[in-house]
Amino acid sequence: MAKVNQKIGWGIWILCLVVVILLIIYSMMKAKPDPQALTELFPVPEEAISFSLDTVEQKPLVLQAGKKQIINFWTTWCDYCKEELPLLQQVYETYREQVITINMTNKEQDETAATLFAQQHHLTLPIGLDVTGDIAKKYQVVAVPTTFFMDEDGRIVHRIMGPMAKDTLLDFLQDT
Repeated sequence: MAKVNQKIGWGIWILCLVVVILLIIYSMMKAKPDPQALTELFPVPEEAISFSLDTVEQKPLVLQAGKKQIINFWTTWCDYCKEELPLLQQVYETYREQVITINMTNKEQDETAATLFAQQHHLTLPIGLDVTGDIAKKYQVVAVPTTFFMDEDGRIVHRIMGPMAKDTLLDFLQDT
C-alpha cells in the first residue's frame, strides 16, 4: 500500500511540474518584446540609410528622401507581420509612395515564400527583398515587425518594434 501511495505522490508531482512548464511556455509565446528596453539596447538611427533593393516583382525599390515615408521590416513566419501587412496595404492604397515594406529574407526559398505570400494576400505595396540582410543590420532591426517613420528631411523620427495600429500610421502621414 505504501508503494502505491508513493507512486501516486510522484505522479502528482510530475503532473504539477508538467503544468508549470506548459504555463511558462504559454506565457513566453504570448509575451511581446518591451520596446523601451530594445530601444535602449539598439538606438534608432538618426538618419534614414539609403538603399536599393529588388522587389518581389523584380523591380527596383529605392528609398527616396523629400517626403514622409514608412519603412516596415517583416518576415513570412511572423504572425504579427501577417496581421499587420493588410493594414499597411490599406494605407498604401491612399498614400502610395510613402509606404515601403522590406521582407527580411536570406534564402531563395524565403524569397519565393515572400512572393507567394504577397500573391495570396493580394498585396500590391512594394515589398523589397533584403536577401543579404544588410539593410536590416544597418537599421538595427532586432524584432519583427519593426517600422520606421522617416520625415521629409530623411531623418528617422520614430521606430515601433512590434505590431501597431492603423491610427499610428495615419497620424504620422496626415500630420503636416
